[in-house]
Amino acid sequence: MGWDAPLATYFAMCFDEPNTGSDEEYDVEVFWIGADPQEITTVDDLVTALREHQVELPADLIEKLLADKDLEGDRRAGRPGTRIIAASVEAGA
Repeated sequence: MGWDAPLATYFAMCFDEPNTGSDEEYDVEVFWIGADPQEITTVDDLVTALREHQVELPADLIEKLLADKDLEGDRRAGRPGTRIIAASVEAGA
């Protein structure tokens, strides 16, 4: 969970351990939000999106997320690398 400056979005990922006895070697993705450029641009939007997954954020974590965005900024938005990432995401790459 945090701020992704190149994509100018907050993100959150949740993984669960593989089922016991399964052939899965890796954790199983439960959800991943904020993977698209500018998908979640405010902490309020992140809080709302996480509530859909029954996740509530404590106030101190919300403050850290705000600080993360302030620290990282969105200075990479519009740069060539960011545009390439956005184009590949939109194309489904």
